[in-house]
Amino acid sequence: MRRYSISSLHRRVATLKHLDNFLVLKGFNRPNSLTNSLLKEFIAEKDSKGRASVIAYVTKLWDEEHWLKIAYFPSICRKSKPGIIKSIPEEVLHQVYENFDLFPPPLERLFRLQLVLGCRIREMRIMPRQCLKQEGNQWFLLRWIAKQQHWKFYQIHHLVAELIQEQQRCIDTELGSDSDFDKLFCKVSTASRDGAPNQGRFGGALLYFPEMLSQAIIDGWLRDFSEKVDLKDKYGNKFELQSHM
Repeated sequence: MRRYSISSLHRRVATLKHLDNFLVLKGFNRPNSLTNSLLKEFIAEKDSKGRASVIAYVTKLWDEEHWLKIAYFPSICRKSKPGIIKSIPEEVLHQVYENFDLFPPPLERLFRLQLVLGCRIREMRIMPRQCLKQEGNQWFLLRWIAKQQHWKFYQIHHLVAELIQEQQRCIDTELGSDSDFDKLFCKVSTASRDGAPNQGRFGGALLYFPEMLSQAIIDGWLRDFSEKVDLKDKYGNKFELQSHM
């Protein structure tokens, strides 16, 4: 049986909820009344690439399970040639630094560490809780080397070590020093569905969970941070932060 990540399932469920709202507003209440043009209109409304992949998947699933057969014809997507990975322009990075304190402390530490270490976000997500060692006055950080598929200690500045120790103390306080959770960063949430007061993403009560911080949660915080700060490049264009940057 094919497996899917939790973030993929959440994305598909969210898209189907948006489709339900879309159909209600359009006055459609019968599944058999769905048409190719109507689904294309829904896809074009927002985030066409993400919605298109979900609609292509679910219409095929409905047909295979004999739930609903719809004459849906997905658009042909041509893969573009690989380009240079986007980086954060200097003027945008300055805006990020000025507003770092909008993030809850654990995520602020995560993004600061990612910037100073120059590592991938996945490396930050799987970084072990006990990742530091000291030899004399020198500090070393245990990092995952993806290309070589092994862990290795790298020497770091003592201020970087202090930032990591601050995060370790945070995990000890929120999850307990005797917790079996073994990652440096855990899942944090201000969402009402997780039991937090409905006070919005920023400024709300922060809940901690003994689970690995997901890519979807990180992407959500970066997207909302970009909107709240109104990040713009030097040409006045809106800029959306992404974790690979």
